Amino acid sequence: MHIRFFIYLLVGVVLVSCGQTPEPAPVPEVKPVQQEVPLKTGEVIPHISELRDVRRDFSLYLPSAYPGDSSLAVLLLFDPHGDGKGPVEAYHELAEKYGFILAGSNTSQNGQSIEESRRTINSLVEDVNHLLTYDHHQLYTGGFSGGARIAGMAAMYQPGVSGAIACGAGLPPSHQPPVNNFCYYALVGNGDFNLYELQALDSLLLQTPIPHHLEVFDGKHEWPSATHMEHGFLFLKFTAMKSGRIPEDAHKEWVDAYAESSIRRVDSLQQHHLYLAAGEALLQRIRLLEGLMDITGDRKRLKTLQSDPGYIKAQNRQNSIKSEENKIREQYMLAFQGEDIQWWKNEIQRLKKKDADPEQEAMHQRLLAWASISAYTYSNSMLRNGNLQVARQFLDQYAVIDPPNPEHAYLLAVVEVREHHPEAAISKLNEAVQLGFNDLARLQSDPDLQVLANQPDYQTLLEKISAPEQE
Repeated sequence: MHIRFFIYLLVGVVLVSCGQTPEPAPVPEVKPVQQEVPLKTGEVIPHISELRDVRRDFSLYLPSAYPGDSSLAVLLLFDPHGDGKGPVEAYHELAEKYGFILAGSNTSQNGQSIEESRRTINSLVEDVNHLLTYDHHQLYTGGFSGGARIAGMAAMYQPGVSGAIACGAGLPPSHQPPVNNFCYYALVGNGDFNLYELQALDSLLLQTPIPHHLEVFDGKHEWPSATHMEHGFLFLKFTAMKSGRIPEDAHKEWVDAYAESSIRRVDSLQQHHLYLAAGEALLQRIRLLEGLMDITGDRKRLKTLQSDPGYIKAQNRQNSIKSEENKIREQYMLAFQGEDIQWWKNEIQRLKKKDADPEQEAMHQRLLAWASISAYTYSNSMLRNGNLQVARQFLDQYAVIDPPNPEHAYLLAVVEVREHHPEAAISKLNEAVQLGFNDLARLQSDPDLQVLANQPDYQTLLEKISAPEQE
C-alpha cells in the first residue's frame, strides 16, 4: 500500500497528542551567493548570524574538502535547548570522515509550536542554501528529544529533505501524510523513557517501504555518542547509494569496513551469550547492507538466533520488565495525587540504588525520567488552569523526583508571583539559576514575571544570567 497511507496511520497510533501539520514550504532558492567573508573549514564555527534575520543563528562545520568537493551532504541538527554547537562539536569528526556539512540550529527549542518549528526548519534550510554549495540530493536532518520531532517533521514535509536521524523521540504528531519519500534512523538509550515509543514506531515502519532502523544503546535520554551516531551517518550514505542519489560504488571502502566490523561485533556478542544484543546488531547489519551486498546468510543466521532457547528466554525477560514497568507507571499516576512527599523520597531513593541486573537498572532510569516529565506536565497543566495549590503540590514532588532540574524552581517562582510573594519568587529564580537555568529570553518574556522588573534583586539576577553570554 502507499507510503502516505501507512504513515498517516502510524503517526496517529504511536503518538497520543495531535497537532496541525504545516503546509509544505516552497522549495527554497538553492544557488549559493558569494560571501564577503570566507567561511573557515575544518573547525566548528559556534555562530553564523550575519544573515537577514539575527534570530536565525546556527553553528556550522565545513569539512576540509569544502568547497571543492561537490558531493558533500548536509545534516541539519536540532537540539531541544537551542545548543547548535553541542551536536556539531560532538559529530564534526564523523562529518569530516563521511563528507557531511553540519549546521546546528541555535534557535530550536522544546515547547515550540508547530508553526514555530516550521519557521525554524525553513530558516535553516534557506540559510544553508543561501550560504553553501553542496549536493542537494543529500539534505538530511537530525535531532534529539523535541529536536528529533522537528527533524522528523522536516523529513516528512520540507521540500528537498531525504532523511532523518532521530535521537530519543519519534515522529511528530500529524493528521496528514508526508509529502517526501525519506529514510529514518532512530537511536535511543535503554534508559530513555521514550524507548517504548520508538520500538512501537519501528514495528509500524515495517509495514511501509520507508528504509529505517532503530538502534538501542546503553544510555539515558541524551544525544548518542559519536560511536553510535556513526551508524546513522552510514545509514544515510548507504541509503543514498541504494536509491541512486549517489553512485553505488562511490564509497565501497565504507561498505566493506562496516561489513567487516559489524560481523565481528555480532560474533562477539553471540559468543558472550548476549542474545538480544546480537540479534539487534545482526538486524542493523541486514538493514544497512541489504541492496549493497548479499545478506542471505545474515537473514538465515538471524532466524536461527531468534529460535535459540537463550534468545527466547532473554526476550521473555524483556517483556516481563516492560509489563512490570507499565504497572509501576500506573502506580505513579495515582501517587501524584495520593501520596505525600516522604513516599516519593523513599521511592526515588529506591530507584537510584545500583542494581546488579542491568535491565532493572535501565528500567529504573526510565522510571525516574518518566516521573520527572510527568511531574512537569502535571505542574504545567495546573498552572495553566490557575490551580496554584495543586500546582505547588506537584512542583514539590517534582523537586524530589528530579532535584538537579531547574524547571521546578522556575515554575515555583511563577506560583509565588501569582500568590503575590515577590521576594519568594526571586529566591526561587536564584535557585533555578544555581541549578543551571540560563534562558534569558524566556525570563524576560514571561508575562507572569514582569511584575518583578523593578525589583533590584531581579535586575541583579538578569545580570548574573547575561554575564556568561557577554564573555
